[in-house]
Amino acid sequence: MAPHPTPADAVPAAAPADDAALSSQDLAFRARALAQAHALTEAALRYRAWRIEHDRPHHPIPELSTWAATAFLTGYCVRCVEESWPTVAPQRLGHVEQGDDDFEMWHRRASDFANALPTDTQSTLLDHRVVVAAIDDVIAREIDKRTEHVKEQVSESEWGRFQDFVGWWVVHGYSIRAVET
Repeated sequence: MAPHPTPADAVPAAAPADDAALSSQDLAFRARALAQAHALTEAALRYRAWRIEHDRPHHPIPELSTWAATAFLTGYCVRCVEESWPTVAPQRLGHVEQGDDDFEMWHRRASDFANALPTDTQSTLLDHRVVVAAIDDVIAREIDKRTEHVKEQVSESEWGRFQDFVGWWVVHGYSIRAVET
Protein backbone atom coordinates (compact mmCIF):
# COMPACT_ATOMS: atom_id res chain seq x y z
CA MET A 1 0.00 0.00 0.00
CA ALA A 2 1.40 3.39 -0.98
CA PRO A 3 1.94 5.87 1.85
CA HIS A 4 -0.57 8.66 2.18
CA PRO A 5 0.72 11.95 0.82
CA THR A 6 1.47 14.49 3.48
CA PRO A 7 -0.44 17.77 3.30
CA ALA A 8 2.69 19.60 2.14
CA ASP A 9 3.19 17.09 -0.72
CA ALA A 10 -0.24 17.57 -2.22
CA VAL A 11 -1.16 21.24 -1.82
CA PRO A 12 -2.27 22.85 -5.10
CA ALA A 13 0.33 25.31 -6.37
CA ALA A 14 0.19 28.79 -7.92
CA ALA A 15 -1.11 30.66 -4.89
CA PRO A 16 -1.05 34.46 -5.10
CA ALA A 17 1.52 36.12 -2.89
CA ASP A 18 -0.80 38.00 -0.54
CA ASP A 19 -3.74 37.18 1.71
CA ALA A 20 -5.90 39.84 0.07
CA ALA A 21 -5.87 37.89 -3.18
CA LEU A 22 -7.30 34.83 -1.47
CA SER A 23 -11.07 34.45 -1.55
CA SER A 24 -13.05 32.07 0.61
CA GLN A 25 -14.22 30.29 -2.55
CA ASP A 26 -10.60 29.83 -3.67
CA LEU A 27 -9.57 28.50 -0.26
CA ALA A 28 -12.53 26.10 -0.20
CA PHE A 29 -11.84 24.96 -3.78
CA ARG A 30 -8.17 24.29 -3.00
CA ALA A 31 -9.14 22.38 0.15
CA ARG A 32 -11.58 20.18 -1.78
CA ALA A 33 -8.90 19.54 -4.43
CA LEU A 34 -6.35 18.62 -1.76
CA ALA A 35 -8.88 16.33 -0.07
CA GLN A 36 -9.01 14.26 -3.26
CA ALA A 37 -5.38 13.34 -2.56
CA HIS A 38 -6.40 12.12 0.93
CA ALA A 39 -3.75 14.37 2.47
CA LEU A 40 -3.85 13.22 6.07
CA THR A 41 -0.75 12.53 8.10
CA GLU A 42 -0.51 9.01 9.49
CA ALA A 43 -1.37 10.35 12.96
CA ALA A 44 -4.45 12.19 11.64
CA LEU A 45 -5.52 9.10 9.71
CA ARG A 46 -5.34 7.02 12.91
CA TYR A 47 -7.19 9.72 14.86
CA ARG A 48 -9.98 9.91 12.27
CA ALA A 49 -10.41 6.11 12.33
CA TRP A 50 -10.51 6.18 16.15
CA ARG A 51 -13.06 9.01 16.25
CA ILE A 52 -15.34 7.45 13.63
CA GLU A 53 -15.21 4.07 15.34
CA HIS A 54 -16.11 5.80 18.61
CA ASP A 55 -19.14 7.48 16.98
CA ARG A 56 -20.30 4.69 14.64
CA PRO A 57 -22.73 3.05 17.12
CA HIS A 58 -24.62 6.35 17.40
CA HIS A 59 -25.17 6.80 13.65
CA PRO A 60 -28.75 6.06 12.59
CA ILE A 61 -27.72 5.84 8.90
CA PRO A 62 -24.78 3.54 7.99
CA GLU A 63 -23.37 5.98 5.41
CA LEU A 64 -22.85 8.65 8.07
CA SER A 65 -19.44 7.27 9.01
CA THR A 66 -18.22 7.57 5.43
CA TRP A 67 -19.65 11.07 5.11
CA ALA A 68 -18.12 12.08 8.42
CA ALA A 69 -14.71 10.88 7.22
CA THR A 70 -15.02 12.96 4.05
CA ALA A 71 -16.17 16.06 5.92
CA PHE A 72 -13.29 15.66 8.40
CA LEU A 73 -10.78 15.33 5.58
CA THR A 74 -12.01 18.42 3.76
CA GLY A 75 -11.97 20.54 6.93
CA TYR A 76 -8.47 19.26 7.67
CA CYS A 77 -7.41 20.31 4.17
CA VAL A 78 -8.67 23.88 4.67
CA ARG A 79 -6.03 24.24 7.39
CA CYS A 80 -3.40 22.52 5.21
CA VAL A 81 -3.99 24.99 2.38
CA GLU A 82 -3.65 27.83 4.88
CA GLU A 83 -0.34 26.39 6.10
CA SER A 84 0.99 26.27 2.55
CA TRP A 85 0.11 29.88 1.73
CA PRO A 86 3.20 31.92 0.79
CA THR A 87 2.51 34.60 3.41
CA VAL A 88 2.30 32.13 6.31
CA ALA A 89 5.61 32.26 8.11
CA PRO A 90 6.99 28.74 8.67
CA GLN A 91 7.88 29.57 12.28
CA ARG A 92 4.15 29.84 13.04
CA LEU A 93 3.81 26.13 12.37
CA GLY A 94 4.80 23.37 14.72
CA HIS A 95 5.75 19.83 13.89
CA VAL A 96 3.63 16.72 13.88
CA GLU A 97 4.12 14.21 16.66
CA GLN A 98 3.55 11.08 14.60
CA GLY A 99 3.70 8.71 17.57
CA ASP A 100 1.31 10.58 19.85
CA ASP A 101 -1.86 8.51 19.95
CA ASP A 102 -3.44 10.14 22.98
CA PHE A 103 -6.59 10.70 20.95
CA GLU A 104 -8.70 11.69 23.95
CA MET A 105 -6.28 14.61 24.43
CA TRP A 106 -6.41 15.43 20.69
CA HIS A 107 -10.20 15.44 20.89
CA ARG A 108 -10.28 17.76 23.94
CA ARG A 109 -7.78 20.18 22.42
CA ALA A 110 -9.59 20.17 19.06
CA SER A 111 -12.92 20.79 20.78
CA ASP A 112 -11.46 23.77 22.66
CA PHE A 113 -9.97 25.10 19.42
CA ALA A 114 -13.26 24.60 17.52
CA ASN A 115 -15.27 26.36 20.23
CA ALA A 116 -12.97 29.38 20.03
CA LEU A 117 -12.74 29.44 16.22
CA PRO A 118 -15.80 31.60 15.46
CA THR A 119 -14.57 34.56 17.53
CA ASP A 120 -10.83 34.04 17.99
CA THR A 121 -9.33 35.90 15.06
CA GLN A 122 -5.85 34.64 16.03
CA SER A 123 -6.82 30.97 15.54
CA THR A 124 -6.51 31.10 11.77
CA LEU A 125 -3.28 31.55 9.82
CA LEU A 126 -4.86 33.76 7.16
CA ASP A 127 -7.60 36.40 7.29
CA HIS A 128 -10.09 35.02 9.81
CA ARG A 129 -13.14 36.14 7.82
CA VAL A 130 -11.89 34.40 4.68
CA VAL A 131 -11.13 31.16 6.52
CA VAL A 132 -14.46 31.04 8.37
CA ALA A 133 -16.31 31.74 5.10
CA ALA A 134 -14.32 28.96 3.40
CA ILE A 135 -15.24 26.54 6.19
CA ASP A 136 -18.90 27.55 5.78
CA ASP A 137 -18.58 26.94 2.03
CA VAL A 138 -17.10 23.49 2.62
CA ILE A 139 -19.89 22.64 5.08
CA ALA A 140 -22.59 23.80 2.64
CA ARG A 141 -21.12 21.73 -0.19
CA GLU A 142 -20.75 18.65 2.01
CA ILE A 143 -24.42 18.99 2.96
CA ASP A 144 -25.48 19.61 -0.66
CA LYS A 145 -23.70 16.41 -1.76
CA ARG A 146 -25.81 14.41 0.70
CA THR A 147 -29.15 16.16 0.26
CA GLU A 148 -30.71 13.73 -2.15
CA HIS A 149 -29.61 10.68 -0.14
CA VAL A 150 -30.35 11.91 3.35
CA LYS A 151 -33.51 13.95 2.81
CA GLU A 152 -35.32 10.73 1.96
CA GLN A 153 -34.04 8.97 5.08
CA VAL A 154 -34.47 11.57 7.81
CA SER A 155 -37.40 13.56 9.05
CA GLU A 156 -37.54 17.31 8.65
CA SER A 157 -36.83 17.71 12.35
CA GLU A 158 -33.71 15.53 12.03
CA TRP A 159 -32.43 17.53 9.03
CA GLY A 160 -31.04 20.27 11.28
CA ARG A 161 -29.22 17.67 13.35
CA PHE A 162 -27.72 16.23 10.17
CA GLN A 163 -26.50 19.68 9.11
CA ASP A 164 -24.94 20.18 12.55
CA PHE A 165 -23.32 16.74 12.28
CA VAL A 166 -21.65 17.57 8.95
CA GLY A 167 -20.59 21.00 10.22
CA TRP A 168 -19.08 19.47 13.35
CA TRP A 169 -16.97 17.04 11.31
CA VAL A 170 -15.66 19.75 8.95
CA VAL A 171 -14.71 22.06 11.83
CA HIS A 172 -13.29 19.12 13.76
CA GLY A 173 -11.03 18.20 10.83
CA TYR A 174 -9.80 21.79 10.66
CA SER A 175 -9.25 21.84 14.41
CA ILE A 176 -7.39 18.52 14.46
CA ARG A 177 -4.89 19.85 11.93
CA ALA A 178 -4.41 22.92 14.13
CA VAL A 179 -3.87 20.68 17.17
CA GLU A 180 -1.54 18.45 15.19
CA THR A 181 0.69 21.36 14.24
